[in-house]
Amino acid sequence: MALRQGEERAWIAYGEDDNRTEKELTMPEIAGAIEAATSELAGTNKGIVDTQIHLKVQRLNAPDLTLIDLPGIVRVPVGD
Repeated sequence: MALRQGEERAWIAYGEDDNRTEKELTMPEIAGAIEAATSELAGTNKGIVDTQIHLKVQRLNAPDLTLIDLPGIVRVPVGD
């Protein structure tokens, strides 16, 4: 997520280069757009995928800030 100073608006982008989805959002649409992108990329079981979701938000009087959400420890059961 990138937070920047400017006119209030937001964008979300995800997918591979040849099949990339980009969409402009209003502030109330952000949470729903992240959920929809996660479901589309990782499925309803929230599997693990390599594809990143990029979110850029502009707001008046906002500090310039970039956040990167790194995956936590993932445990996958193997065998008995």
